[in-house]
Amino acid sequence: MSNGDGAAEIQNAFDVERADLRTDSEFSYLFAACERLTQFILNQFPRQGIATEAHDSRFLTWTIVMRGIKTFDALLVLADRGYGVQATMLSRTLFEDTVSAWWCSSRPTEELLELMLSHDKSVSLALHRERPGREYFEALAKRQPLEDEHLQRFIDEHGIDARRARALWTGKTIASMVNEIEPHLDEQDVPIMRLLFDVAYLLSNLMVHNSPVSMGTAMRSTSVRSDGVPETTLSRRPSRLFVHDALTIGYLSLSILGRLVTQPTATSELNRILSDSRPLFIVVDGDTVQRTGRNDPCPCGSGRKNKHCHGRHL
Repeated sequence: MSNGDGAAEIQNAFDVERADLRTDSEFSYLFAACERLTQFILNQFPRQGIATEAHDSRFLTWTIVMRGIKTFDALLVLADRGYGVQATMLSRTLFEDTVSAWWCSSRPTEELLELMLSHDKSVSLALHRERPGREYFEALAKRQPLEDEHLQRFIDEHGIDARRARALWTGKTIASMVNEIEPHLDEQDVPIMRLLFDVAYLLSNLMVHNSPVSMGTAMRSTSVRSDGVPETTLSRRPSRLFVHDALTIGYLSLSILGRLVTQPTATSELNRILSDSRPLFIVVDGDTVQRTGRNDPCPCGSGRKNKHCHGRHL
């Protein structure tokens, strides 16, 4: 590669071009499955709105599910644009919402309200603390800063734990909540939840935090030297990297979260949707799918014919 070609390659790596993976044959059927599940869950929401009080635990469940749907929408946008790594980061939030919503569904309303109030006080305390540069943040600029002595008096009077603001409002770890909710999950969702925690949560955490794995996602192979060693450059361009994994984590998380708001009369429909779509996210080599006959069992192991599973998009 000449110096001119090398400079052009580096410049291309810094440019951003729009990806449109939603229409790509490798991912189109996965996006379709995600949209089908999203629409099913939205159909479970009352058209006239949720007529319930904020202190009702059901209102909290509906709120977390709607937040999860919005997070999933954002995840799909990132994945469609070719930002699978960033979508995988976002999938961590969706998984945590799924775990928290199921944990809340099994707890007394009074306990949840007390936990939320305690956490809210701790957050308010942190946001009211006087600190230089607070005018940069809208969330702080609208709050009157308090001197340390006033804050301490507030802490003493109300028994506030200032550390709670930086922890989950439930006061639990994700691991402990996963263990507590497993007995309440649908039988077919238990192995999925365990898979999400053991593998997907680890993967998304690696992307969120600075790690050798996450740093490697900013690199792009450009050429191979005469001695066989690949040359790489830093790149901000969209790619297919982690797009499948982001869609998988998002879909599996939302499929468990959505069950919380599924009407009893729609449970069988949800089970059909999941039975039809979950196997599609199993990774199967494209060449293997193409070599498999249309009427032969799909190589993913779902038990369905290839033409009704991974081969449906061929």
